Amino acid sequence: MIISAQKLHTLEQAVNAAPVNRAQRRAAKRNRNVRLTKRDVAQAIKKQVAPLVLLDDCRPYEQADLTPDLLRIRSGFERLQTGQADDEDFNRVAVAINLARIRAEEIDPALVEILEAGQQAMKRCRARSVSHGRFGFDGQGMSQTAEALDAHDAIVTASTPKQMQTALDVLRKIYMRMHPGHAIGLTSHPARH
Repeated sequence: MIISAQKLHTLEQAVNAAPVNRAQRRAAKRNRNVRLTKRDVAQAIKKQVAPLVLLDDCRPYEQADLTPDLLRIRSGFERLQTGQADDEDFNRVAVAINLARIRAEEIDPALVEILEAGQQAMKRCRARSVSHGRFGFDGQGMSQTAEALDAHDAIVTASTPKQMQTALDVLRKIYMRMHPGHAIGLTSHPARH
């Protein structure tokens, strides 16, 4: 979010006019001037801007925000189908399905079933990679993963950035419980921050 210099100046004036912490409030009651530090100004600006950030996070995604990420996920799925995928492709598709699965729990049990089938198909795909050295799907797994990705696309398109960030936070917690001590490199979905 970009704030113009004029709005920033207005916020700074509001900060200077309104006491921020207890000492400043007490001094204001006694009509004494208390000098604001840079930290006080930064906190006040953050407090003033927080509602705007929340509003921005609660708006639906723009199609232009989603298209690059959805194309990368679909390209990774195509490479998984042809056996030319690498771990990054597998992880991208798996995270997309897992993220949609978490979000689906708030939406519809039928979506959860579709996404769970996609998760199982991805597990079989990973097992095939371990045993044969190449990623690939069985026939059922290919269609289950395609259905799961269709559900993912519908969920992400209908969700807000705040909802997807909440689902990503849940996914991180689940991963950290499953793999204690490992760092996780999941970034915001889609990449907009």
